[in-house]
Amino acid sequence: MAALDIGLPGMDGIRAAAEIAGRWPEVRIVMLTAHDLRDEVFAALAPGADAYCLKNAAPELLFLAIRAAAGSAYLDPQVAHHVLGGIRVPHATSPLTPRETEVLRLIADGQGNRKIAQPPGISVSTVKLHVQDILVKLRAADRTQVAVQALRRGLL
Repeated sequence: MAALDIGLPGMDGIRAAAEIAGRWPEVRIVMLTAHDLRDEVFAALAPGADAYCLKNAAPELLFLAIRAAAGSAYLDPQVAHHVLGGIRVPHATSPLTPRETEVLRLIADGQGNRKIAQPPGISVSTVKLHVQDILVKLRAADRTQVAVQALRRGLL
């Protein structure tokens, strides 16, 4: 097991974690740090940190982090919102009709209205109506935003 701090002198803890995980994948890594910014949390977890604990945590949380890292994972409650906020959970139900979902997929693929109209055999005017309905339902200003919203909501 290795306990690292993001702010290590010389080689920072994130680079050290990546190096350790690459050379010795069986070594469990605990990040014990004062850094609680979203980017730092993700940067530490990406190379393979098994636990992330803040230095100002109660001692029992540090022990919990070390024990958890030995067989599973641990995330300090003070930074958990960063990770949970980065997860996009698909909506249980889509606000779109099946036809709108089909049009949305083609929009996300970069297809223009004429190309979208061809496979289902609908008019370009009907496609434009579907596109407008999709924009309204997903609260997007343009086709790019609608594709981004669809990805975030798990609609694609």
